[in-house]
Amino acid sequence: MEQLQIINQNNIKTCAFTGHRDLPPSFDAAALWDEIEVLIKQGVEVFYNGMAIGFDMLAAEAVLESAPEKLCISSSATVYICKAFL
Repeated sequence: MEQLQIINQNNIKTCAFTGHRDLPPSFDAAALWDEIEVLIKQGVEVFYNGMAIGFDMLAAEAVLESAPEKLCISSSATVYICKAFL
């Protein structure tokens, strides 16, 4: 089961992703994109992602495509991506 967890850490809202490597054919990727857009609108600024193939990579792609230009994204794989510098 894929999970999104929101944590309010030092007044910075963060979200961590975890999920399966093999997604079922019934997995609704559009719903993931929609949920990430909702999280960004709710003020989530930092997203943590394990970067494993499957759900983790899909979630990272959704964040990068949905994020406003100045949103910085931190990954639990110690990869730091800031769209402002891409």
